[in-house]
Amino acid sequence: MGNAWHSLADFVGGFMVLDMLEVVRDPSNLQIVLLDARVQCFEPCIPDCEGPLGEIWRAIGNGAELRRATDFSGTNVCFREALFSWTSSSMIWGAFGGPTPCGESRIMQRYRTQIRDYFAQQLPLLDTSAGESASRPVMLLSIRKQSVFGNESLKRKYRNEEEMVSRLEEWYGTRFIVRTVDFSTISIGEQVNLMGTVSVFIGMHGAGMTNLLYMPSVSGCVIETIPHNGAGSNGFRNLAKYTDQLYFAWESPHASNDENRGEWTTVDMESLRPSLDAAAFFAERFRVGEAKGIIDVEQQCQEARANDAEWAPHCVEAAKNFGGSSITNAR
Repeated sequence: MGNAWHSLADFVGGFMVLDMLEVVRDPSNLQIVLLDARVQCFEPCIPDCEGPLGEIWRAIGNGAELRRATDFSGTNVCFREALFSWTSSSMIWGAFGGPTPCGESRIMQRYRTQIRDYFAQQLPLLDTSAGESASRPVMLLSIRKQSVFGNESLKRKYRNEEEMVSRLEEWYGTRFIVRTVDFSTISIGEQVNLMGTVSVFIGMHGAGMTNLLYMPSVSGCVIETIPHNGAGSNGFRNLAKYTDQLYFAWESPHASNDENRGEWTTVDMESLRPSLDAAAFFAERFRVGEAKGIIDVEQQCQEARANDAEWAPHCVEAAKNFGGSSITNAR
């Protein structure tokens, strides 16, 4: 089943078939059969399990039973009705080498709504209606606590996580709730619900960035950090554009000097700060703008440039990727 990013085209394709044909997702009358004999289980934290991504299929089917093709080995099976997943991956992978010409995607918005609504019913929601979360937006840094996975070193890990957290607290701690997360330590549902509280999401290029899908609609800012020379692509830039998130990218100017831990990156926080400042600026205005109904990104960028704000060039570049020059803060 791969990981959340590599499997996304399969997830969206399956969702599209059910959605376009208006299939009633009645868990008592729907089975999802995975044609993948490698899938060993569907629960997290079980040794030798290939991951908990079966929970995404359950969410697509509103809790439908999951089966594998191998469950039917040696038997003749007749399905009353059989639907096959949409096999094209062009929406996710077609523009992988370059920025997508498309803007906000209704398909992706409907997909993310299905996943968010399902896990909101299955798990207790994080309380953002009182206390600090009500007065300050959340800035989330995705980290990796592990250094190895099996016998291999994990790639794309921050070398200076503690410094990054310290600087984020120093620069933004009075305006934002600064949090960190290692997505490998929490379930898929917990990841989805957590992202529903996030206004600024910072993470290393990799599958964990797929979680930007579940940020609050048209009110999030994404900062993707990319190792030197390139593990980066336009995949997450495009995903942010499909879901009306403002996207920023930072690439390390320095190569890793540790061949056994390729793409481990020391983030120069001063060089990252203009992107952070721009993201923080818009995240706060998106939040306030909920009452006003609309935020004009392009105009705000022009005003920042006129005022010689150091982050203005980053803002202008991000606005080019945005689905439109204005954001309507609809939930």
